Amino acid sequence: FFFKRAGTSTIVAMFRGLITALVIFAFIMAGANKVTDAVHLETYQFLSQGFKSFGPIWVKVFKDIGKTIGQESIAADLADKYLLDDGSKTYQLMMKTVGISEMVCAALLLTPLRMLGLIVLAVNMAGAIYTHIQLQDSPMPPAVLLGLIIALLLWPSPVRKSGKAKSS
Repeated sequence: FFFKRAGTSTIVAMFRGLITALVIFAFIMAGANKVTDAVHLETYQFLSQGFKSFGPIWVKVFKDIGKTIGQESIAADLADKYLLDDGSKTYQLMMKTVGISEMVCAALLLTPLRMLGLIVLAVNMAGAIYTHIQLQDSPMPPAVLLGLIIALLLWPSPVRKSGKAKSS
């Protein structure tokens, strides 16, 4: 016969591949829109405005960590002037860093380092969910992406057997 009935493993592999492609596309586009206005100017401007609200949330997180270890002012200065922002209160440094990490991790999904990429993306989405909750905004978009990432983390890749291919 020309057509074989697709086995369960084939369908599962196709579905997993589709989810992987969707996650890669989503993070390449999201990351690119955070790094440059050349992809979609309106989205870049929207994100630039959003990060002005997101940044102070994470400065507070750094302050709280600093307070816990007895270094509140140092942690706040590090976050506000070097890690998240350049002191301008635009948080462009944070936006571009998040964007670059999203694109790099999306690319890692096509390599043997895919688990590393998925883990970093999961942490990134957990941070996005936290940020949206703090702003009393819907965390649904990052939550959906986190769900897809967790599915890919828990859904093992098919193990390829070494050796010669069977001849029929």
